[in-house]
Amino acid sequence: VQTPYTGYYQHWRRFVQPFVAEDGSVMMPESAGDNRDSRPSLSEASTRTPGPWRFVGPDVNYRRRNGPSDPVIPISSHANVYCIDRSLSNRDVLYAGTENGGAYRSADRGLTWNYLSLNNDQVTVTAISVSPADENEVLMSADDRMYRTTDGGAHWTRIQSGSFQNRNVSVWQFLYNPDNARMVFAAAADSLYRSTDGGLTWRGIYGGECQSVAFNPLN
Repeated sequence: VQTPYTGYYQHWRRFVQPFVAEDGSVMMPESAGDNRDSRPSLSEASTRTPGPWRFVGPDVNYRRRNGPSDPVIPISSHANVYCIDRSLSNRDVLYAGTENGGAYRSADRGLTWNYLSLNNDQVTVTAISVSPADENEVLMSADDRMYRTTDGGAHWTRIQSGSFQNRNVSVWQFLYNPDNARMVFAAAADSLYRSTDGGLTWRGIYGGECQSVAFNPLN
């Protein structure tokens, strides 16, 4: 089950990845001797001078509707971001999924964000990913359902047939093949799924919970 603690673990895993030895042990700089300088400094990684951090959003959450007649109203001034992805075909475009505020899109490199409605019914977005071939084609997992848009989030379609939908698949991560946008993987609560048609249909290829997926850089 995805919890704040699994999120902490994933952040930690990414941080220590440069220090993982072949046997799986972690050798941090304090105990790695000559590896102390193995990670580039900020000045080495970029010639730009970093500026101060400031809040850029998303800044509005909306109350979930229990029925079509219920009003959609702002309920808070912040949103905890669960997932974020940046378009490879247009670096100005980003999408973010939040804990209880739905999904948002930015077209100016994250400076401002627009709420994506999905009929204003979605609440918790656990995964969101942009096709590497098209900035407007996006996959999203929200409230144990999988959705797809081809128009930048203006309209969303629930994925696959009724029998698949009835499984209430909750996805932790979508991963597109950067060289073939038709191939997508979904790490989910009950399986690892693979799609060969850009996310229209899915097939389970690994039984059991899968919280993340990555490509082998050598194959």
